[in-house]
Amino acid sequence: MGWRVGVATTGTSAETDGSRSRSIYRITPAGRQLLRAWFAEPGDPLAFECEAAVKAFFGSSSTLGAVRVQLETLRGEFRRASEATQPVARAWLDDELPFPDRLHYTAMAADLIARVRLATDAWAADWLERLDQWNSPDLDETNAAQAREVIEGLGDLIGAGLSENTDEQLEVAAEVPELGADLGGVTGDVMGAPRPVNAVASSSTRPTAPPSAKDRGR
Repeated sequence: MGWRVGVATTGTSAETDGSRSRSIYRITPAGRQLLRAWFAEPGDPLAFECEAAVKAFFGSSSTLGAVRVQLETLRGEFRRASEATQPVARAWLDDELPFPDRLHYTAMAADLIARVRLATDAWAADWLERLDQWNSPDLDETNAAQAREVIEGLGDLIGAGLSENTDEQLEVAAEVPELGADLGGVTGDVMGAPRPVNAVASSSTRPTAPPSAKDRGR
């Protein structure tokens, strides 16, 4: 949104405990109007940043042991974050949070973070199992076969997700005719399909992930 003149006023607080005074910013009516307009604009998509994953991705310049360290680091972080989050979540249910009137949005944010962490932990666990079968950090017959299987599974997963997304949106379009024109081209193969309208698939019908190393061994 950027900083603009007139969106807020500034002042200082007089602290009675001897601590340093603080600057206080109060939003103006013009600032609130600008903020509402900004909230209505489409936001940037999810940006993923993970140094441990980047180090694992360049494993060909390292060793299998170093790649394993990165994946185990991610699993350890998930456990630490989960242990820290549990008491906080219990406190939220007891209305012990700074903004209780925003409980529903707190839950929305926590749900997204938890799902990303769960997915990352499952990914790290799966690739740790695959790594047990590798003989070298370089490409060979074993890890090449694994890679092809994963990529094929991802194609099926993404294709099923796009199909489900399209079906749901077309059902909405049947009820809201003006959406029909926007949804007419949301078909095709995974790589060549136009970008679909965003939708959240039901968790009960969401396609499953590519087979894990454990599933393949069954």
